[in-house]
Amino acid sequence: MKRLLTLFCLLNALVARADSVILVIGDGMGFEAMKRAQDGGGPWSAFPYFTAIETTNPFCGVPDSASTATAIATGIFTENGMLAVTPDGAVLRTVAEEARDRGLRVGMFTNDEITGATPAAFYAHQPSRRAMPEIAVDLLRSGFSLFMGGGRAWFETDKTRAAGYAWRTDIAAPLSLPTVVLLWNHEMPGLMRDPATGRLLPLVQAAVEALEKGPGDYFIMVENGLIDAAGHNNDAAGIEAETRNLGETVGWLLERVQRKPGMALLVTADHETGGFDCLTGAFQTKGHTTRPVALLSTRPLPVSLSDQTDLHRFLKELLFAPK
Repeated sequence: MKRLLTLFCLLNALVARADSVILVIGDGMGFEAMKRAQDGGGPWSAFPYFTAIETTNPFCGVPDSASTATAIATGIFTENGMLAVTPDGAVLRTVAEEARDRGLRVGMFTNDEITGATPAAFYAHQPSRRAMPEIAVDLLRSGFSLFMGGGRAWFETDKTRAAGYAWRTDIAAPLSLPTVVLLWNHEMPGLMRDPATGRLLPLVQAAVEALEKGPGDYFIMVENGLIDAAGHNNDAAGIEAETRNLGETVGWLLERVQRKPGMALLVTADHETGGFDCLTGAFQTKGHTTRPVALLSTRPLPVSLSDQTDLHRFLKELLFAPK
């Protein structure tokens, strides 16, 4: 029996490399938000593998998006507010940068500002998430294939083109690569403000289709940053709407991945916001919490996966393990 258990653990620890990997992050999306959206037809229960992962780290206790996204992107804990640097300022290499250097196309997509903390932790190296002009410079230096989101206020057309990127303010086909698509001056309006233009899915569809026209594999990160905003505002209706907004996108991605067995889809959150209770609609705080968050996967999860640095290692195994 002991030998069988050992063999099971060893087999579970072996991660088969994926051709392409899609990481979806619901900013501020806790289990309670997902339960609320699942009642409305959310796709969460369709994933074959799931677990809970911790979001706290030794430096900051209650985390923010910068520190948690850095843990996912680099496998290293850092202080709140810092993007892919250590507390003493040392630059940390991200999984997205390694994917780029190994020849994969890399994309970052959000309905928040593209310079926001969650996407920025994958390409920027700054001691402050508030340093938007400097983060924009890091983006243009990244060499990633495709960016899409808000934050047009932080970029200039000429500088973007001089960095080798096409400048777009719409998602109409065809989208060439490399391209920066900046649809709003700041964040997207969201479903509650504008159901017509607040959907995340059309952005992701345009982005994925553009990436899949090129040769080779890719790594992309997709964020809904507006769940977090609703949590900070203690807006139960907003949390439900934006979690469903993300759920619509995840459902489309899941169907696509199921038709392409070489691909992997992971869905998680950076942290939980508000201490939301799906049954009562009540909140415990207007800030972040230390609650664990979900990790859903189309691929078997390692037994030892317990926090966001473990998620980073799992991403690297999916992307870079020998075939």
